Amino acid sequence: MTVRSILVRTQLTALLLVACCPLGALADQAAGPLNRPFAHLHLRGSQVAPLLGCPAQGLVLLSSGSDGLGPVPLQVDRRNARDELLYPQQPGYPRPAQPLTTYDELVFMAADAGARPDSEILPARSVLIEAVDSLNNAEGWFCLACDPSGDLGRSDRDYVNYDPETTLIVGQTYRVGSSTENMALTQELSMGSPGGVDFLDRIKLRARVEVLGLFTIERIEDDILGRRLGYIDGPVRVVRKNAYSLRMFWSVRSPQIVREAAAYGNSAEFPNDLNVPFDLDLLFSDVDIYTWLDLAPELGVARVYSNRQTPELVVDGAMTDAELRIEPRVPWWICLHQERNGFLLVTRLSEPMLNMPYNVRFHYLDDDSAIDPPEDAPGQRGGFGFDIENVQGFTKGRYEFGAVFYFTDDYRRGWEQLVLVDDQSPLELRVIKVD
Repeated sequence: MTVRSILVRTQLTALLLVACCPLGALADQAAGPLNRPFAHLHLRGSQVAPLLGCPAQGLVLLSSGSDGLGPVPLQVDRRNARDELLYPQQPGYPRPAQPLTTYDELVFMAADAGARPDSEILPARSVLIEAVDSLNNAEGWFCLACDPSGDLGRSDRDYVNYDPETTLIVGQTYRVGSSTENMALTQELSMGSPGGVDFLDRIKLRARVEVLGLFTIERIEDDILGRRLGYIDGPVRVVRKNAYSLRMFWSVRSPQIVREAAAYGNSAEFPNDLNVPFDLDLLFSDVDIYTWLDLAPELGVARVYSNRQTPELVVDGAMTDAELRIEPRVPWWICLHQERNGFLLVTRLSEPMLNMPYNVRFHYLDDDSAIDPPEDAPGQRGGFGFDIENVQGFTKGRYEFGAVFYFTDDYRRGWEQLVLVDDQSPLELRVIKVD
């Protein structure tokens, strides 16, 4: 069975199961009338035409709560006519006082939605934004207003923070940090409220490349070179633009991957954009890549399951019969949890990636005595990821792939349902001009 058929069938089946599941049991996690606590919402300036020309710093997002109509977090990210994100570190970055353009992106959270406000209390220059859940017709409302004077107030909430010196991102329920010497190496991944358990030893890579059938190159994660191109640190999300390549031989590097990773309060997205400049089999006779999350022994005993592995496996550093018989086909999502802390990994592949003739298997090893060369110390605690073979079949072109991490400090079996519904059935937005 091809990678495409495996993932398409998996995603369709999972979506049907999620759509049929009663979400009301998890309703107390939502902060508003919408039961989408992980959903981030996006509008372009062209969709709020009555507010074009308003200074970006003069925009305020309002929501109806128990105290009336008040400000909630809003982020305005600048984009250009080529739909590229602009970064404050770039020359010519727009000043906050410069007006909103049709290309700019407004980002906010569905959990901040409220009831529809009465028309008589709406600011003069404003629009209403309705967010609708097509699965159950639940709705939430916002008011976006132009308020250069600041009379309507501003929210002081900041869902995620970034320290460019240490590279540490701190959300509401997680922390993630990279090496300051090499942005490609993740050194911390914690689930739970800040200060929660760091469950990552490291993200591993094993690459084997045969060149024209003449010689073989073997590389590990330390051979990935990463550099930061820019970052945005706003109240709703942190965006980091990094470039990565793999050291091959002499001064030759692999095709570069550019990643614009976006971190929100309870989730982090890691999309990858790979531009392959030529058919790989013109140079490489065989390419195999193995990558996985190696968990830290300090994690202690945890549990893991996926859409293909519904009975939970105990992660304790000792392979059991159930773990040895784990389903080798690629799961759409994987959930790891320990007590009230939960982590969910959801994979995403673009159409060109699905159509490539490579082979992929699920990788899982839970053995504290195992040694993984070139490492000489034992310990492979509950590592999971992917073994990808025949990568030399990739033809010239652009490929998009990646993963999304979700976190919670209030884990209950089934919390992933909220995430999966949000991932597969996004909220619908409607903008209404205020007369």
